[in-house]
Amino acid sequence: MQVYIALAILVITIILFATEVFKPSVTAISASVAMVLFGIAALTETGCLGYLGNKLVVLSRFSERTVLIILLALAAIASMFLSNTSVVIIFMSIANIIAGTANGKYKIKNLYMGIGVASVVGGGCTLI
Repeated sequence: MQVYIALAILVITIILFATEVFKPSVTAISASVAMVLFGIAALTETGCLGYLGNKLVVLSRFSERTVLIILLALAAIASMFLSNTSVVIIFMSIANIIAGTANGKYKIKNLYMGIGVASVVGGGCTLI
């Protein structure tokens, strides 16, 4: 249950950051308060990022190249609207979970380097 609540808060937070309905500081504090009120400690501890990582691996049909393409596309798109640093932190956590559960099938260095580059590319596409 906490996974779905954490995902909902994350999606709402991303939408509020992208649309700037509220100041970014208000959005960030509100998201943090919502996580505390629902008893959610962190996205990794609730299994939220693990859930996303597993869905990504299943969607890619267990191919490293397809996982990399999907992960990089999502990181580039997210960094168009969010801070590059926060995107890299979130996606590196997802990559770490993917590599840890794949029994050596995915090379973590390929995933990490790609995420960094995708974040820079996506950040360069920002229209602000």
